Amino acid sequence: MFDGIEHQLEITEPALGNASHGFVRRRNWSLVDHTYERVELSVDVGLHKGWPYPLQLTIAYEVGADGLTVTHTATNKGATSSPFGLGMHTFIRAGDFPLDECALHLAAGTRLPIDPARMLPNAYSQAVAGTDYDFRTPRLLDGVQLDTPYSALDVVDGSGRTQHELLAPDGTGTALWTNREFPWIQAFIADPANDKGYPDRGRALALEPMTCPPDAFNSGIDLLVLHPGQTWSGSWGIKLCDPALIPWDRVTPSRHRPITIGFRYLVSVLRTVRHWSHSRIAAEICRSVWVNARFRRLEYRSCEWENPAWNVFQFRWVCRVREYPKNSRGATLLRHDLSRATSF
Repeated sequence: MFDGIEHQLEITEPALGNASHGFVRRRNWSLVDHTYERVELSVDVGLHKGWPYPLQLTIAYEVGADGLTVTHTATNKGATSSPFGLGMHTFIRAGDFPLDECALHLAAGTRLPIDPARMLPNAYSQAVAGTDYDFRTPRLLDGVQLDTPYSALDVVDGSGRTQHELLAPDGTGTALWTNREFPWIQAFIADPANDKGYPDRGRALALEPMTCPPDAFNSGIDLLVLHPGQTWSGSWGIKLCDPALIPWDRVTPSRHRPITIGFRYLVSVLRTVRHWSHSRIAAEICRSVWVNARFRRLEYRSCEWENPAWNVFQFRWVCRVREYPKNSRGATLLRHDLSRATSF
Protein backbone atom coordinates (compact mmCIF):
# COMPACT_ATOMS: atom_id res chain seq x y z
CA MET A 1 0.00 0.00 0.00
CA PHE A 2 1.40 3.39 -1.02
CA ASP A 3 -0.41 6.69 -1.35
CA GLY A 4 -3.73 4.91 -0.89
CA ILE A 5 -3.10 2.39 -3.67
CA GLU A 6 -2.44 -1.31 -3.08
CA HIS A 7 0.34 -2.88 -5.16
CA GLN A 8 1.30 -6.54 -5.52
CA LEU A 9 4.91 -7.17 -6.57
CA GLU A 10 5.97 -10.37 -8.28
CA ILE A 11 6.75 -13.13 -5.79
CA THR A 12 10.43 -13.86 -6.35
CA GLU A 13 10.89 -16.32 -3.48
CA PRO A 14 7.95 -18.77 -3.73
CA ALA A 15 9.19 -20.87 -0.81
CA LEU A 16 8.90 -17.83 1.47
CA GLY A 17 5.95 -16.26 -0.30
CA ASN A 18 7.56 -12.85 -0.64
CA ALA A 19 9.24 -10.46 -3.06
CA SER A 20 12.86 -9.70 -2.29
CA HIS A 21 16.14 -8.43 -3.75
CA GLY A 22 14.52 -5.68 -5.80
CA PHE A 23 14.53 -5.14 -9.55
CA VAL A 24 18.17 -4.57 -10.52
CA ARG A 25 20.04 -7.40 -8.81
CA ARG A 26 20.57 -9.28 -12.08
CA ARG A 27 20.37 -6.38 -14.51
CA ASN A 28 23.20 -5.17 -16.73
CA TRP A 29 24.27 -1.63 -15.82
CA SER A 30 25.55 0.92 -18.31
CA LEU A 31 28.95 2.58 -18.00
CA VAL A 32 28.69 6.33 -17.37
CA ASP A 33 32.30 7.24 -16.68
CA HIS A 34 35.56 5.71 -15.53
CA THR A 35 39.03 6.79 -14.53
CA TYR A 36 42.00 4.97 -13.05
CA GLU A 37 40.49 5.03 -9.55
CA ARG A 38 36.74 5.50 -10.17
CA VAL A 39 33.93 3.90 -12.19
CA GLU A 40 30.30 5.04 -12.42
CA LEU A 41 27.38 2.92 -13.67
CA SER A 42 23.68 3.57 -14.19
CA VAL A 43 20.46 1.64 -14.78
CA ASP A 44 16.79 2.46 -15.32
CA VAL A 45 14.65 0.45 -12.92
CA GLY A 46 11.82 0.28 -15.44
CA LEU A 47 8.17 -0.63 -14.92
CA HIS A 48 7.26 -3.98 -13.37
CA LYS A 49 4.25 -5.81 -12.02
CA GLY A 50 3.07 -3.77 -9.06
CA TRP A 51 5.73 -1.12 -9.70
CA PRO A 52 4.61 1.87 -11.82
CA TYR A 53 7.45 4.15 -10.74
CA PRO A 54 10.25 5.01 -13.21
CA LEU A 55 13.48 5.47 -11.26
CA GLN A 56 17.03 5.91 -12.48
CA LEU A 57 19.87 4.59 -10.31
CA THR A 58 23.59 5.29 -10.42
CA ILE A 59 26.42 3.74 -8.45
CA ALA A 60 30.03 4.94 -8.29
CA TYR A 61 32.94 2.89 -6.95
CA GLU A 62 36.04 4.86 -6.02
CA VAL A 63 39.30 3.60 -4.54
CA GLY A 64 41.44 6.02 -2.55
CA ALA A 65 43.69 6.35 0.47
CA ASP A 66 40.70 5.60 2.72
CA GLY A 67 39.80 2.38 0.92
CA LEU A 68 36.70 1.82 -1.21
CA THR A 69 33.89 4.38 -1.28
CA VAL A 70 30.55 3.49 -2.91
CA THR A 71 28.06 6.25 -3.71
CA HIS A 72 24.46 5.61 -4.81
CA THR A 73 21.89 7.97 -6.32
CA ALA A 74 18.23 7.44 -7.14
CA THR A 75 16.19 9.91 -9.22
CA ASN A 76 12.45 9.86 -9.72
CA LYS A 77 11.84 10.30 -13.44
CA GLY A 78 8.07 9.98 -13.15
CA ALA A 79 5.19 12.39 -12.61
CA THR A 80 4.13 10.97 -9.20
CA SER A 81 5.88 10.36 -5.90
CA SER A 82 7.65 7.01 -5.56
CA PRO A 83 8.54 4.82 -2.57
CA PHE A 84 12.18 3.80 -2.44
CA GLY A 85 14.51 1.58 -0.45
CA LEU A 86 18.01 0.30 -1.19
CA GLY A 87 20.27 -2.38 0.22
CA MET A 88 23.55 -4.02 -0.78
CA HIS A 89 24.75 -7.61 -0.25
CA THR A 90 28.27 -6.77 0.90
CA PHE A 91 30.42 -9.71 2.01
CA ILE A 92 33.60 -8.78 3.87
CA ARG A 93 36.54 -10.80 5.14
CA ALA A 94 39.59 -10.21 7.31
CA GLY A 95 42.46 -11.48 5.19
CA ASP A 96 42.42 -15.26 4.75
CA PHE A 97 41.42 -16.05 8.32
CA PRO A 98 38.44 -18.39 8.73
CA LEU A 99 35.36 -16.55 9.93
CA ASP A 100 35.23 -18.55 13.15
CA GLU A 101 38.63 -17.15 14.19
CA CYS A 102 37.43 -13.54 13.76
CA ALA A 103 35.46 -11.19 15.99
CA LEU A 104 32.58 -8.93 14.98
CA HIS A 105 31.87 -5.42 16.23
CA LEU A 106 28.46 -4.00 15.29
CA ALA A 107 27.73 -0.42 16.34
CA ALA A 108 24.01 -1.11 16.66
CA GLY A 109 21.71 -0.83 19.66
CA THR A 110 18.55 -2.56 18.40
CA ARG A 111 17.58 -5.46 16.17
CA LEU A 112 14.37 -6.26 14.31
CA PRO A 113 12.98 -9.76 15.07
CA ILE A 114 12.38 -11.83 11.95
CA ASP A 115 9.97 -14.71 11.36
CA PRO A 116 12.24 -17.49 10.03
CA ALA A 117 9.35 -19.05 8.10
CA ARG A 118 8.98 -16.01 5.83
CA MET A 119 12.01 -13.85 6.69
CA LEU A 120 9.69 -10.92 7.44
CA PRO A 121 9.56 -8.81 10.63
CA ASN A 122 7.19 -10.18 13.27
CA ALA A 123 7.72 -7.63 16.07
CA TYR A 124 8.99 -4.13 16.72
CA SER A 125 12.69 -3.38 17.17
CA GLN A 126 14.19 -4.64 20.42
CA ALA A 127 17.27 -3.60 22.37
CA VAL A 128 20.23 -5.95 21.91
CA ALA A 129 21.71 -5.36 25.38
CA GLY A 130 22.13 -8.62 27.26
CA THR A 131 21.15 -10.82 24.30
CA ASP A 132 22.98 -13.05 21.82
CA TYR A 133 22.48 -10.29 19.24
CA ASP A 134 24.68 -7.78 21.09
CA PHE A 135 27.95 -7.15 19.23
CA ARG A 136 28.59 -3.62 20.51
CA THR A 137 31.53 -5.20 22.31
CA PRO A 138 33.42 -7.37 19.78
CA ARG A 139 32.56 -11.06 20.00
CA LEU A 140 34.06 -14.14 18.39
CA LEU A 141 31.93 -15.59 15.58
CA ASP A 142 32.74 -19.25 16.19
CA GLY A 143 29.39 -21.06 15.93
CA VAL A 144 27.33 -17.88 15.56
CA GLN A 145 24.40 -17.74 13.13
CA LEU A 146 23.01 -14.39 11.95
CA ASP A 147 20.42 -13.12 9.48
CA THR A 148 19.32 -10.04 11.37
CA PRO A 149 18.48 -6.40 10.63
CA TYR A 150 20.04 -3.92 13.08
CA SER A 151 19.33 -0.24 13.70
CA ALA A 152 19.99 2.50 16.28
CA LEU A 153 23.46 2.78 14.77
CA ASP A 154 26.14 4.65 16.71
CA VAL A 155 27.77 7.58 14.94
CA VAL A 156 31.55 7.53 15.32
CA ASP A 157 32.34 11.17 14.55
CA GLY A 158 30.94 14.48 13.31
CA SER A 159 30.74 13.15 9.76
CA GLY A 160 27.67 11.12 10.64
CA ARG A 161 29.32 7.83 9.77
CA THR A 162 28.72 4.53 11.52
CA GLN A 163 31.47 1.91 11.43
CA HIS A 164 31.38 -1.86 11.94
CA GLU A 165 34.46 -4.12 12.05
CA LEU A 166 35.43 -7.71 11.37
CA LEU A 167 38.56 -8.29 13.44
CA ALA A 168 41.21 -10.89 12.61
CA PRO A 169 43.25 -12.69 15.30
CA ASP A 170 46.54 -11.21 14.04
CA GLY A 171 45.52 -7.68 15.03
CA THR A 172 44.24 -6.55 11.62
CA GLY A 173 40.67 -5.99 10.56
CA THR A 174 38.23 -4.82 7.92
CA ALA A 175 35.77 -1.99 8.55
CA LEU A 176 32.52 -1.25 6.76
CA TRP A 177 31.18 2.27 7.26
CA THR A 178 27.90 3.88 6.25
CA ASN A 179 26.73 7.48 6.24
CA ARG A 180 23.51 8.69 7.86
CA GLU A 181 21.50 7.80 4.73
CA PHE A 182 21.85 4.11 5.68
CA PRO A 183 20.27 3.81 9.16
CA TRP A 184 20.06 -0.02 8.97
CA ILE A 185 22.59 -2.82 8.63
CA GLN A 186 21.74 -6.47 7.96
CA ALA A 187 24.22 -8.97 9.41
CA PHE A 188 24.13 -12.31 7.61
CA ILE A 189 26.39 -15.35 7.97
CA ALA A 190 26.46 -17.72 5.01
CA ASP A 191 26.89 -21.27 6.28
CA PRO A 192 26.92 -24.66 4.52
CA ALA A 193 25.05 -26.02 7.55
CA ASN A 194 22.04 -24.02 6.36
CA ASP A 195 22.61 -24.81 2.67
CA LYS A 196 23.78 -21.22 2.24
CA GLY A 197 27.55 -21.58 2.18
CA TYR A 198 29.69 -19.00 0.42
CA PRO A 199 31.44 -20.49 -2.65
CA ASP A 200 34.93 -21.79 -1.85
CA ARG A 201 34.84 -20.38 1.71
CA GLY A 202 31.95 -22.01 3.52
CA ARG A 203 31.08 -19.65 6.37
CA ALA A 204 31.25 -15.97 5.42
CA LEU A 205 29.93 -12.68 6.77
CA ALA A 206 27.83 -10.11 4.93
CA LEU A 207 27.28 -6.65 6.40
CA GLU A 208 24.56 -5.14 4.25
CA PRO A 209 23.94 -1.35 4.31
CA MET A 210 20.20 -0.64 4.04
CA THR A 211 18.08 2.49 3.93
CA CYS A 212 15.13 0.65 5.50
CA PRO A 213 14.32 -2.72 7.07
CA PRO A 214 12.67 -5.66 5.29
CA ASP A 215 8.99 -5.16 4.38
CA ALA A 216 9.29 -1.36 4.64
CA PHE A 217 6.81 -0.93 1.75
CA ASN A 218 4.15 -2.35 4.10
CA SER A 219 5.37 -1.12 7.48
CA GLY A 220 6.50 2.30 6.28
CA ILE A 221 9.50 2.17 8.64
CA ASP A 222 12.23 4.46 7.26
CA LEU A 223 10.69 4.21 3.80
CA LEU A 224 12.01 6.91 1.50
CA VAL A 225 9.65 8.89 -0.74
CA LEU A 226 11.05 10.55 -3.87
CA HIS A 227 8.94 13.30 -5.37
CA PRO A 228 8.99 13.91 -9.15
CA GLY A 229 12.47 14.99 -10.20
CA GLN A 230 13.93 14.46 -6.70
CA THR A 231 17.35 12.75 -6.29
CA TRP A 232 18.50 10.83 -3.23
CA SER A 233 22.17 10.03 -2.52
CA GLY A 234 23.95 7.86 0.06
CA SER A 235 27.42 6.39 0.59
CA TRP A 236 29.17 3.53 2.33
CA GLY A 237 32.66 2.09 2.12
CA ILE A 238 35.18 -0.54 3.11
CA LYS A 239 38.61 0.10 4.57
CA LEU A 240 41.31 -1.46 6.71
CA CYS A 241 41.01 -1.04 10.46
CA ASP A 242 43.72 0.85 12.29
CA PRO A 243 45.38 -1.96 14.34
CA ALA A 244 46.03 0.51 17.15
CA LEU A 245 42.28 1.09 17.50
CA ILE A 246 41.15 -2.54 17.53
CA PRO A 247 39.80 -3.21 21.05
CA TRP A 248 41.17 -6.71 21.54
CA ASP A 249 41.20 -6.15 25.29
CA ARG A 250 37.38 -5.98 25.09
CA VAL A 251 36.78 -9.00 22.87
CA THR A 252 34.60 -11.60 24.54
CA PRO A 253 34.46 -15.23 23.48
CA SER A 254 31.61 -16.71 21.50
CA ARG A 255 28.65 -17.77 23.59
CA HIS A 256 28.64 -21.05 21.69
CA ARG A 257 32.22 -22.33 21.61
CA PRO A 258 35.68 -21.30 22.83
CA ILE A 259 38.08 -19.32 20.67
CA THR A 260 39.95 -21.37 18.11
CA ILE A 261 43.45 -20.01 17.74
CA GLY A 262 46.77 -21.12 16.32
CA PHE A 263 49.52 -22.19 18.71
CA ARG A 264 52.18 -19.99 17.15
CA TYR A 265 49.81 -17.03 17.26
CA LEU A 266 49.23 -17.68 20.97
CA VAL A 267 52.97 -17.42 21.49
CA SER A 268 53.11 -14.16 19.54
CA VAL A 269 50.27 -12.72 21.64
CA LEU A 270 52.06 -13.60 24.86
CA ARG A 271 55.23 -12.03 23.53
CA THR A 272 53.48 -8.82 22.45
CA VAL A 273 50.87 -8.28 25.14
CA ARG A 274 52.49 -9.86 28.19
CA HIS A 275 56.12 -9.20 27.20
CA TRP A 276 57.04 -12.71 28.28
CA SER A 277 60.24 -14.43 27.23
CA HIS A 278 60.06 -17.60 25.20
CA SER A 279 61.21 -19.60 28.19
CA ARG A 280 58.42 -18.26 30.38
CA ILE A 281 55.86 -18.92 27.65
CA ALA A 282 57.08 -22.51 27.37
CA ALA A 283 56.94 -22.99 31.14
CA GLU A 284 53.43 -21.51 31.41
CA ILE A 285 52.07 -23.55 28.52
CA CYS A 286 53.62 -26.77 29.80
CA ARG A 287 52.14 -26.11 33.23
CA SER A 288 48.67 -25.46 31.85
CA VAL A 289 48.35 -27.95 28.98
CA TRP A 290 46.43 -31.16 29.32
CA VAL A 291 44.86 -33.60 26.92
CA ASN A 292 41.13 -33.51 26.42
CA ALA A 293 40.34 -37.09 25.41
CA ARG A 294 36.77 -36.31 24.41
CA PHE A 295 37.68 -33.67 21.84
CA ARG A 296 41.10 -35.14 21.04
CA ARG A 297 42.76 -31.77 21.24
CA LEU A 298 44.97 -29.78 23.54
CA GLU A 299 43.56 -27.01 25.66
CA TYR A 300 45.20 -24.04 27.30
CA ARG A 301 43.29 -22.01 29.86
CA SER A 302 44.53 -18.57 30.88
CA CYS A 303 42.77 -18.68 34.22
CA GLU A 304 45.72 -17.46 36.30
CA TRP A 305 46.86 -14.46 34.31
CA GLU A 306 47.01 -11.09 36.00
CA ASN A 307 44.95 -9.20 33.40
CA PRO A 308 41.23 -9.95 34.03
CA ALA A 309 40.42 -9.21 30.38
CA TRP A 310 42.26 -12.38 29.39
CA ASN A 311 40.76 -14.61 32.06
CA VAL A 312 37.69 -15.35 29.99
CA PHE A 313 39.74 -16.73 27.13
CA GLN A 314 40.14 -20.38 26.36
CA PHE A 315 42.74 -21.20 23.75
CA ARG A 316 42.48 -24.40 21.77
CA TRP A 317 44.63 -25.83 19.06
CA VAL A 318 45.06 -29.22 17.49
CA CYS A 319 48.67 -30.37 17.72
CA ARG A 320 48.32 -34.10 17.43
CA VAL A 321 45.28 -36.30 17.11
CA ARG A 322 46.46 -38.57 19.90
CA GLU A 323 45.31 -39.30 23.40
CA TYR A 324 47.81 -39.37 26.24
CA PRO A 325 46.96 -40.23 29.85
CA LYS A 326 47.88 -37.37 32.17
CA ASN A 327 51.50 -37.53 33.39
CA SER A 328 52.25 -40.37 30.96
CA ARG A 329 55.47 -40.57 28.93
CA GLY A 330 53.50 -39.43 25.88
CA ALA A 331 52.26 -36.33 27.70
CA THR A 332 55.82 -35.59 28.86
CA LEU A 333 57.09 -35.82 25.27
CA LEU A 334 54.24 -33.60 24.14
CA ARG A 335 55.18 -30.95 26.69
CA HIS A 336 58.76 -31.19 25.47
CA ASP A 337 57.57 -30.64 21.88
CA LEU A 338 55.60 -27.56 22.97
CA SER A 339 58.65 -26.18 24.76
CA ARG A 340 60.80 -26.69 21.70
CA ALA A 341 58.17 -25.08 19.46
CA THR A 342 58.52 -21.77 21.28
CA SER A 343 62.22 -21.52 20.43
CA PHE A 344 61.78 -19.96 16.99
